[in-house]
Amino acid sequence: MQNLYDYIYDETFDLNDEEFKEFIDSYLIDSFVSISFERSLENIH
Repeated sequence: MQNLYDYIYDETFDLNDEEFKEFIDSYLIDSFVSISFERSLENIH
């Protein structure tokens, strides 16, 4: 998967592109999950 910024600043960037929407969804979910996971680990210690 491309870097998010490379993807955004690519000349073919299109907010209405379905592939882009899926990319953003998965990117945000991955970020959220990793942050949540880190926080849960902090709470354990």
